[in-house]
Amino acid sequence: MTLSRKYKQRIVFLIITASVFGFILCGSNVSSPNESTVERYNMVTIDYQIWESDNAKNYDPLNPMLDEVLVITMIPLTEDPEKGLILGLYNNIIGKTLYHVSGLIWLDKCIDQDRDGIDDFTGKPALSYGNSTDQYFNTCLMIRFKVLSIQKDSIL
Repeated sequence: MTLSRKYKQRIVFLIITASVFGFILCGSNVSSPNESTVERYNMVTIDYQIWESDNAKNYDPLNPMLDEVLVITMIPLTEDPEKGLILGLYNNIIGKTLYHVSGLIWLDKCIDQDRDGIDDFTGKPALSYGNSTDQYFNTCLMIRFKVLSIQKDSIL
């Protein structure tokens, strides 16, 4: 009987030790979640592909309009029309972690001449290029990206 009791005590000790060790590891990971998460004003490097699409979400996967690595500042187009990101891309990158690989993201065409983030005709969020001066004005887009690096130093 005493051997059985010692065995049970060792099991309880090992479970408690493993639990404490697990809490310590989880606590260290939870204490700094922002270190590898994209936030507003971060400088982010992404591997980025964009295709022209149509309302049926058709696109030519072998012929992207843009396929390159970009270093971008996480500012929406509504905040900075020259350096900001279209809302559909901004909304999909914000909150993502380092090395996140997105699926295909389809962005409907829109018209947003005043760049307030609202489609002038539908009243819905203007997620793609909506100003007539934009290269892909009123065009449906397919986008895919991978977060390669996140720099936390704010430039603003």
